[in-house]
Amino acid sequence: MILLPYINIVHTPDWRWTHSDVENVTAAIVLAATHPNTSNKLFNVGEAYTPTIEEPLKLLPASTMVSDCTDADDFRQDIGYSTKKIRHELGYRAIVP
Repeated sequence: MILLPYINIVHTPDWRWTHSDVENVTAAIVLAATHPNTSNKLFNVGEAYTPTIEEPLKLLPASTMVSDCTDADDFRQDIGYSTKKIRHELGYRAIVP
């Protein structure tokens, strides 16, 4: 896999970053905008479970390409957040798995 060596050098394999498909974000925005009990509330939307950066990369087939990634960003802190509030209060469910 082309990215795993890069991840292991620049990042840590257990780093997490919550993602979502644009269709799911759109559905969440529409739900929050039209729900009667959302006035002055903030909601996070994303995966119910945020995998480590290594988990989805392990599913990719092996590659012989050499990574040209050079990145000096600091990824010691996760960018994962809870999406429980929108799921419990508004009944949000991802429309794209």
